Amino acid sequence: MAGMNIRDWKNINLKWLPSRGIPYPDDIEVYVTPMTIRERRLLDGITNAEYYRRLLDGIDIRGGSPFRKQDLLVADVQFIDLARRIFTYEQDRKLILKDYICTSCGQHNVRVEFSFTDIELEDLPEGIFGTEKKYTDNETGEELVKKIPGKAYTFSDGTTVYAAPMIISEYIDLATKYIANKRDDDDSEAYIAQFAYLIKDIEGMDGHFKDANARRAFLFDYVNSLYKPEDEDVLDDIERETTSILKPIITTCPDCGADVEVYVQPYMRFQQ
Repeated sequence: MAGMNIRDWKNINLKWLPSRGIPYPDDIEVYVTPMTIRERRLLDGITNAEYYRRLLDGIDIRGGSPFRKQDLLVADVQFIDLARRIFTYEQDRKLILKDYICTSCGQHNVRVEFSFTDIELEDLPEGIFGTEKKYTDNETGEELVKKIPGKAYTFSDGTTVYAAPMIISEYIDLATKYIANKRDDDDSEAYIAQFAYLIKDIEGMDGHFKDANARRAFLFDYVNSLYKPEDEDVLDDIERETTSILKPIITTCPDCGADVEVYVQPYMRFQQ
């Protein structure tokens, strides 16, 4: 933050975030700087991992120590990415997106006007941030509660895992190892690898792994070996419930009159 005036930083209301700030410390505040033209150009065409490394330079966390901006959830950082870009425009005027494609007729003439308050993301389900499990201590017989960071999912072989959304440092690690190109989202290896980061714990395997890397290596092999349709359903549930997506803005195609769902993305070119 050195050399930058405090007025350049804008506060992000935690209630705007997909997580609603639920998994963060109570005293945390998130600030961002509007994205400059130079920054936007630097983000074009770089790898996914480098994209988010650079994006974090425009985010500042105040309070919540020892919480760091690298601990923000991926879904929240993706929203902040969009907010930083929108903050570069005058907040009292609507933004314009032109030449969006109509999925009905295929023409690229759809135009939509929107403001920052029109942008909504699906909330992450509250139960995804943690699970409390009761168990009995074998030595004392005492009833205890273990806090598990995630929601329980059970595969066809009876294995129960606990999954939770990735934080941005985990995603950068995933992207560095498995996603070579920013726009390469068809890599099956990367698809499998994401579950090694989303799954935080495995029932009955406490102390089995020496560190997170060992757990991820095991999970990569385990998920890669699944083959039953019901296991695909479980993976789909994990992916869907740990990821937040933008709700579309509904507008009308000027060519065919059909309703068009417009998904506003950070990489799009806006006008005012």
